[in-house]
Amino acid sequence: MARKAKSHTMIKDPLLEPYFVTIDENCCTVNQTIQKNSNHFRSKGKTKSYEKAISFHSNLGTALFCIARYLQHDKGTHDLDGVLSKYEQIELNIKQFINEQVSSVI
Repeated sequence: MARKAKSHTMIKDPLLEPYFVTIDENCCTVNQTIQKNSNHFRSKGKTKSYEKAISFHSNLGTALFCIARYLQHDKGTHDLDGVLSKYEQIELNIKQFINEQVSSVI
């Protein structure tokens, strides 16, 4: 007999784009929204998007840290100051997001 689908929580925010987190009873999953274009290998001529699971984590903190690492890597060439300032900006954005969520609950 088929099991009932499990519910999960989805955390999407512009600060995390193109990534988002889904949380179920077992883990937190980091997902990526991928925008296809006509050159994409899965493209059928129309511009659409699909979601892809990237990594699985035991808690939300490690999932957000993973997103920060992914956002830091943009395939560009940077000096050390540029990398550090970008990482600090990502960290600040995530802390701001968490503080907004906590203050809305209180």
